[in-house]
Amino acid sequence: MNLAQIESGIVANVIQVDPTAVPNWAADWPELPDGVGIGWAWDGAVWAPPRGPASEQLLADAKAKAWQKLSEAICGARLALITDLPGQEMIYLAKEAEARAWITAEAPVLADYPLLAAEVGITAPDADALAQIWLNLSSNWRTAAAQLEARRMTVSAEIEAAGTLADIAAALSALNG
Repeated sequence: MNLAQIESGIVANVIQVDPTAVPNWAADWPELPDGVGIGWAWDGAVWAPPRGPASEQLLADAKAKAWQKLSEAICGARLALITDLPGQEMIYLAKEAEARAWITAEAPVLADYPLLAAEVGITAPDADALAQIWLNLSSNWRTAAAQLEARRMTVSAEIEAAGTLADIAAALSALNG
């Protein structure tokens, strides 16, 4: 049989004893029914399971974890589309600006466009083709970024509005589609 040491109405310790040889020091300890253990409450008549965190706290914790999963998913999707090097975003923006300036210039001089000049012959045979590639890549990135941002904002709003753990799971399921 199992006996419980009760401290401040809570099971603090459990011992297993032979019912015919209960130690004197545990003689007043109540017998534990199956499934009851440390942390359970005892009021002298009724056993109550341990209290968990408040449901509001559980929901808040689940939302925090969901936002973390959302951030990781969006970061992963973005990283699939870009080169992740320090300063690379600035280079992409500078390339786009040079490409736009090159395309709109009446008589561009390649020496005035250092990024184009550095890459001509590597990615494309001439500055016109290279500028068009950069503009196409910029357009493709904006399209993909808009879709990812819409998904991020939508899922974030759904997480914020979630009233249950099931609502949070449903919001996160959009990341798989």
